[in-house]
Amino acid sequence: MNIDINDLPERYRRQVLEQINNKPTVKASHDKPGIIHEHLGAQKVKGFDRPVNITYLDRRGRLTDPDGGFTKYFTDSLVSAGLLRNDTSREVNKIDRIQTKSKEEKLTIIVEEIY
Repeated sequence: MNIDINDLPERYRRQVLEQINNKPTVKASHDKPGIIHEHLGAQKVKGFDRPVNITYLDRRGRLTDPDGGFTKYFTDSLVSAGLLRNDTSREVNKIDRIQTKSKEEKLTIIVEEIY
């Protein structure tokens, strides 16, 4: 399953871009800037039954440090959205982040079930 940032509703797309650019503009009630935890409602899809590998394809104008750590936010979001049961090593086998320099900024999340 590929999740493209442009497929998300506007409010979630804005949150993702804020996290990528480290520029949160909204303060949530639980004191974590720019993060709103709620299910996608009608857009909810069936979660994964088996462990998964997650790959973040990160295209941006300026490359960031390899240990930037933004993947934790998105992995937690997959759990909050109900796509993953948990983000423990029992549910998530491997997480990769691939950065490429690009004029078009885009984040693609690939979640592959392990058979």
